[in-house]
Amino acid sequence: MSLAKHRWRPLLIAAGAALPTAFAGGSMTKIDAWYRGLEKSSLNPPDWVFAPAWTLIYTLAALAAAAGWLNYKVVELNGPFGAGS
Repeated sequence: MSLAKHRWRPLLIAAGAALPTAFAGGSMTKIDAWYRGLEKSSLNPPDWVFAPAWTLIYTLAALAAAAGWLNYKVVELNGPFGAGS
């Protein structure tokens, strides 16, 4: 497998984990009359903001996971909490 193809694997795996998690959370969240009847602050954003906001959060989380995977290095720790303690 070429290096370019190999670099896509972490992103695909991270996205594959984020999508079902986001779908499960969205499908289990019920916005019923009790929520709509709550007295909300004037700072409360409109309901339509939440879908793009959570999409952005899950996208950034998947990108961060993939970046961490690609840049992972084993580092030997020395000091008070490292292996040399």
